[in-house]
Amino acid sequence: MQLKYLLGLIVLIFSFNTKADLVFSTSAKESLKIPFSQVSASLSYDSLNKAYALNLTFDKKASLALGQFTEKHLNKELITYINKEQVSKATLRSVLGIKSSPPKQQITLIVDNKAVYTQPSIKEETSALKIFIQDQDSAIRYLKHLSETE
Repeated sequence: MQLKYLLGLIVLIFSFNTKADLVFSTSAKESLKIPFSQVSASLSYDSLNKAYALNLTFDKKASLALGQFTEKHLNKELITYINKEQVSKATLRSVLGIKSSPPKQQITLIVDNKAVYTQPSIKEETSALKIFIQDQDSAIRYLKHLSETE
């Protein structure tokens, strides 16, 4: 129970504008840099996966950029970095973000048991990515990076 309060406090403390960058890189040596001003973050504990979940929500501009980038790099390795520190690595099996023509239904995707993604419905203009992190200290450090003020 105390862990839930601690995570809630951490989310509250670190929920302002940031200078950190979120970078998606592929095995094809191409990358997409998303300023964190286009992303909001929170941290939770997922008891089913027994891991901390770094929850990232992208605004429309970032969602569209992520959709175009991942559509181009399907079936390649996708590495996620926060402030040049590798956070996750998985094979990209589906488009993340918003495609130019959004789907008519909601889709949930598990990428190599590392990330869960919810595709937006047609009316939504944002998308979300959940990255599971086993180590609590690392999860908190990543959230802090994403929440450093300018």
